[in-house]
Amino acid sequence: MDEPNATERAHDEYNVDELAAAAGTLTSTVRMYQARGLMPRPRRVGRAALYNTAHLQRLHQIAELQRRGHSLAGISELLTEADRGTPLTSLLGTTQWSTPRLVALTVGDFTERFGANAPTPNDVVRAVHLGLIALDGDRIVADERFIEAGAPLAALGVPIERILDEWEALDASMSATANRFVNVFRRHLWPTLAPDAPIDQVTELLDQLASAARAVTTLALDRRLNEAAALFANEIVTPPTI
Repeated sequence: MDEPNATERAHDEYNVDELAAAAGTLTSTVRMYQARGLMPRPRRVGRAALYNTAHLQRLHQIAELQRRGHSLAGISELLTEADRGTPLTSLLGTTQWSTPRLVALTVGDFTERFGANAPTPNDVVRAVHLGLIALDGDRIVADERFIEAGAPLAALGVPIERILDEWEALDASMSATANRFVNVFRRHLWPTLAPDAPIDQVTELLDQLASAARAVTTLALDRRLNEAAALFANEIVTPPTI
C-alpha cells in the first residue's frame, strides 16, 4: 500500500497499524470492527486509509463497553444511539442493564478453568471477536458469569467451539428480545417523563424495566425448556411406529 506524503497526511492521522498500536489492540481487530460497522469510514488518499483521533476514541469506547460486559451486537446498538446524539454517559450512566463481574486471568489460568476440554488459541480469538472476553496485555479479561456458565458445559464434554456457536446464536436472538423491551420503554415509559427529567429518574425506570425483562425472559425460557425436554423424553421412551 502506498504511504501518503507529508502534505497528504495530517499530523493527527494514522495508518491502520499505527491506530491499532495507539489503541493497544490488533490490526486485525480494527479491521474486524470496521467490517462490522462499529467505526466510521477512514479517509482515503489513493489506496491508503487514514484514521484520526475520532477513530482512536471509538476504539477506546468499544474497549470500555467490552469491559462492561457488552457484546459486539449490543455495542453496535449503543454506538448507533450515540451517533444519533445521545451521549454514551446518558445511555450507560448508573443503569444496571449489564452488571459484569470482570476478572483478569493469565491465559493459563483462563484455560485451566475449563478443565481438560480447554479452549484452543482459535477459540480464544473467536471469543474475543464475539465480545465475550478481551485481551489486556498478557491477560484475558472475562466476565466471571461466562466462565461459570461455560466451564460446566465444557466439563460435561461439550466442545468449546459448540459452546461459542450456541452463544452466538443466543446473542442474536437476545438482541431481538432486548430491542422489544427497549421499544416498550420508548413507547410507554419514555413519554411519561418530563422533557427535563433528571438522568437518575430515567435510569431508575430502565432498571425497573430491566428487572422485569429478566424475569419474563427466564419464565419464557423455563417453559420452552420444559416443553423441549418433554418432547425429547417422549422420543426416547416411545418406540418408533413400524
